[in-house]
Amino acid sequence: MEPVLILAYLAALFAATCAFVVILHERRSLPHWLLFGGLFAASLENLFSGFAMAAAQAGDMVYWQNWKLFAMSLLPALWLAFSLTYSRGNARESIRKQRLILPGVILIPSALASGILGKLIDVSGKTGPETQWIVGLGLPAILLHLCVLVIGILILISLERTFRATVGIMRWRIKFMILAAAVLWVVRGFTSSQSLLFRADNLRLQGLGSTALLVACVLLMCSLARAGGFAVSVIPSGKVLQSSLTALFATVSIVGVATLSKEANFFASESFEVKSILILLSLVLLSILLLSEKARSCTAKFVSRHFRRPLYDYRTIWRNFTQGTARRLEQTELSEGVVKVVSEIFQALSVMIWLLDDRKERLLLGASTAISRAKANQLQLEHAARF
Repeated sequence: MEPVLILAYLAALFAATCAFVVILHERRSLPHWLLFGGLFAASLENLFSGFAMAAAQAGDMVYWQNWKLFAMSLLPALWLAFSLTYSRGNARESIRKQRLILPGVILIPSALASGILGKLIDVSGKTGPETQWIVGLGLPAILLHLCVLVIGILILISLERTFRATVGIMRWRIKFMILAAAVLWVVRGFTSSQSLLFRADNLRLQGLGSTALLVACVLLMCSLARAGGFAVSVIPSGKVLQSSLTALFATVSIVGVATLSKEANFFASESFEVKSILILLSLVLLSILLLSEKARSCTAKFVSRHFRRPLYDYRTIWRNFTQGTARRLEQTELSEGVVKVVSEIFQALSVMIWLLDDRKERLLLGASTAISRAKANQLQLEHAARF
């Protein structure tokens, strides 16, 4: 059996296993069910892709390739809804704001993958007796890949907003889940852009997609192992595209991939699959390292100790503190700004501010990087009920 087939079947098995682990994890909320659906659809996609690559007859290959595209059409709506609800304190509001977009995200890809608008797959034969099929795409399949690419960018922007709204231990809890989704959709955006450029499915890229799903499953399990992975509740800023790194990265990547593909024949190398998988794994490890608060703290201490540089620059600290608190006039906003600045300066996961109430009889949580305000209010109500 070819390695790419083994990867496809392993990815399908791991994704299905992770899907059931998610749905059995803690209480079953809407994000749990959406993540279950997203992982299970990805599992079916890899399974059908493996069947298509293993097919001996063109008819069988087209049959399974059509089912693969149908499974792929389910992913955008499930993952977009998940990105809008995961760790969101305003999940219902986020869904309500997108109520005009979500029906289209559900219906358009499903209609394109159903085949009612035209033929999805055009088979041109094999490149050799034991090599891969040449799979040309019809107009509905091309539009489906375009939908996946655009919605994938929206998913990454939504996840970026959630990540940037967290700090301290909340960020520590969710970063592996965010990274898992990012790996999955960055690679999917790359493969869909290739399908759009060449109007064909490059089956050589299936190994890269399967590897991305396996890596995402590992990161997802790491996230679930951290207690409270779904219990974090944040409210991202209302600024959607302003200062969004995802939109800029996506634009640059698409232009870069198009240039390399068309001008340099970049993907003609026989060892491209192995190289791309190694690059993917290297980028994931680098991302984990860059997102590690402990790694950044150790790096700063190393530079300070061996290069005789101060660990803290008071000018930078005061500038960041002033910028983070100057426009926050309300007590709650000021407290949130202070704990965020303190957490970033000292690389502390858990920072809290407690305030005395007007009667100076009890402490109230001003802000925290460890627990959400809703959770704090619930704990205070439980404490008051006991006494």
